Amino acid sequence: MRYLLVCLIAAVTCVPSPGMAQNAKYSRDADAPAHAEPRDTVEALREVYRLPSPGGQKGITLPAPIAVLPGTTINTPTAYGARWGQVYAGASVQDRIRYASWTDGVVTMGAGLGDPSRWIGVDVTLNILDTYTDFAQDRAVSLKLHRHLPASSAIAVGWENIWHTDGTDGGSSPYAVVSTSTRLHGGGPWTPFGVLVASLGVGGDRFQDERAFLRRENGAGLFGSLALQVVRPVHAIANWTGQDLSLGLSITPVPRFPVVITPALMDVTGRAGDGVRFSASVAIIYDAVDRSSAQRTTRSR
Repeated sequence: MRYLLVCLIAAVTCVPSPGMAQNAKYSRDADAPAHAEPRDTVEALREVYRLPSPGGQKGITLPAPIAVLPGTTINTPTAYGARWGQVYAGASVQDRIRYASWTDGVVTMGAGLGDPSRWIGVDVTLNILDTYTDFAQDRAVSLKLHRHLPASSAIAVGWENIWHTDGTDGGSSPYAVVSTSTRLHGGGPWTPFGVLVASLGVGGDRFQDERAFLRRENGAGLFGSLALQVVRPVHAIANWTGQDLSLGLSITPVPRFPVVITPALMDVTGRAGDGVRFSASVAIIYDAVDRSSAQRTTRSR
């Protein structure tokens, strides 16, 4: 269940993204979004698309061409997050959980607080676990503090399942992560294969290798993700969870409508779990604050 939740948070915290349950028996948790990890805020990635200022002026920023960008992670956190006025929700499902044959799902909802560009942003996420058994009996809350950095980067610290009900079988995972977005060529941000988003982090509990996690050791492991913009509405994503590799796509199928769909294959290398599994999530984000005027401000020298 942990990775199902993380994929979902990742999807919902993508306002360019926590996530999908990898194993309801041993873990539950998002970054999103995970987050349902919205995976990265639109404002953060807009910095990638900032154009040089003409005529001696500076600070000109164009509004984003689409309402929401595809996500940049499947089942690990990123350093991007939501800000004040942004709320998100989503649901994800996995065809079977680790070491069992039944299907399970997660519902995630959350909101952003603060301003990560000027101060600190905070993501607060409520996760409803085991939706295919006793709906809403198992619940958890995750927190993430995040800050935008220069060069389209961000840094965050968070705690997945910092609070959870007694029946949850997932861990409680603190982490720290940095993310950055890079243009790959000069053809413009919306040309195919034009942007790469990378995240690298360290965390405890579920981010350890599987054997250490199952033994409940107090260690730490590395995790990370790479997201390549294939075309404007599609990112191809590779995730190292600390235990195994996940591969998938993040898709915004309807222009200017903030829905993100993330199909993925979990544990593709066989280092953890009992075989490859399929997961899918759908998430939506709503921004109640009109930021268009701020995005169009022009400052003279």
